[in-house]
Amino acid sequence: MMIRRLLILLALPAAVAAASAQTAPAGWDVKATEQAWIATSPAHGKGDRVRIVFYPVVKASGEIEAWFDGQVARRTKDLGMMIYREPAIGRQISPSVSPLLRRVAVLSRFGQIRSNIAANFGYETREGRQFVQIIMPASPGKPSAAYLAALDQVTASWGAGVVFQQKAAAPATAGARGQ
Repeated sequence: MMIRRLLILLALPAAVAAASAQTAPAGWDVKATEQAWIATSPAHGKGDRVRIVFYPVVKASGEIEAWFDGQVARRTKDLGMMIYREPAIGRQISPSVSPLLRRVAVLSRFGQIRSNIAANFGYETREGRQFVQIIMPASPGKPSAAYLAALDQVTASWGAGVVFQQKAAAPATAGARGQ
């Protein structure tokens, strides 16, 4: 089964590099809002793009696995109906770094021929819990270079404890309200 093969190929790389803030691979477009930090790859193949999405870090209590499952459900529902979901996998690199939780989901929208894959990641930091997605079109064969670059960025952010801090909206000035 092609989807199964692709999911096996989505394993985390062994090395984790350090990063001081979210960074995008070279040549990617970046957009940051209150709701998310999004990096989008240049078009490749049939115009397909890969996206890295960091959602704002949250203070949460309770089991991280339950929080992670809730985030996966919440953040994938707008991407389509889940047609396959692997069990959550935790990966530990050292006792000083929290485990990286990962769950890959294959999603389909009614009327679309191609499916999307959402590789979901969650980890704990001093600032709170961070949820990140890599979203890409499903395609048979090896993962694309864009996906592998995105995965490198996510694992580097995890290893360095990088989080996306939600920025408060700037207050409107008196002149701006009157226009």
